[in-house]
Amino acid sequence: MPKAKLMLDTNVAEKLSFTKHGFDITRISADIRRDYRVVVSPQTLIELMNGIIGGKTDDHLQADQHRLRTVVGEDRAPIILRFPGDFSLRTVLGIQSDVPKFNPADFRLWVKTILSARSQYELVSGHVRIPNRGSMTFGLNKPAIANQQNEGKSTHREWLQLAMSGAWSFPSRDEWAKRIGLGLEVDLTHAQSALLGERLSAAYEYQRATFETAAANPQYNVMKHDGDWIDNQHLFYLCDPNIFILTDEEGIRSKCNNSDQSSRVLLLKEM
Repeated sequence: MPKAKLMLDTNVAEKLSFTKHGFDITRISADIRRDYRVVVSPQTLIELMNGIIGGKTDDHLQADQHRLRTVVGEDRAPIILRFPGDFSLRTVLGIQSDVPKFNPADFRLWVKTILSARSQYELVSGHVRIPNRGSMTFGLNKPAIANQQNEGKSTHREWLQLAMSGAWSFPSRDEWAKRIGLGLEVDLTHAQSALLGERLSAAYEYQRATFETAAANPQYNVMKHDGDWIDNQHLFYLCDPNIFILTDEEGIRSKCNNSDQSSRVLLLKEM
């Protein structure tokens, strides 16, 4: 029987990489390898890469490489998922969108580049040599990586401001799902929207809870809640009933508690 798939949140990458956080890293890592096949979300990789390109020393790079190895697991060909909306359309409806600019192959190359880098200079200057890639060299493009999440975070802040204004009510699940399709230039039918909304129940409930919190608080600071957008994106992957999420943030599970998918949000402290 195939193993269930486990996706590690970014905070777990940190806490399973260094003993200073007090977790039994050896035991938990062994349990994960025994019970799950690790899969990786683009959001987690982008968060880690943003930290990597902001590093100043080779010591920082080595620590970041260690975090990255924790996230991708020991597999030489890690399973890197597609962006959340694209993944859910393909998984639930079998629909492919051409909107996402990057795919899993791009991320696998970035992972190889980071793990092959011998210095911070090599990485940011594009002089990394990857084994079995001949004389070609690779690096990380700072603006391209930084821009990957900026648009989503900016849209999230504008959405929170609308919630605070009282000018917009949270949509029904079907309408919410239809807007996901439109964002990927796919016009879903009513039946498709209903099915997608049903399979994205955790993401929907989390976003609704976030919206209601902002709507009830005129002093809500939208600049401090970018993490909510990333957490919500991770919940899209629960449309695959074989995927679980491991996090150290209890709020992720509690905010989607009205969805039966919340049981697949696992907490690090419970392991």
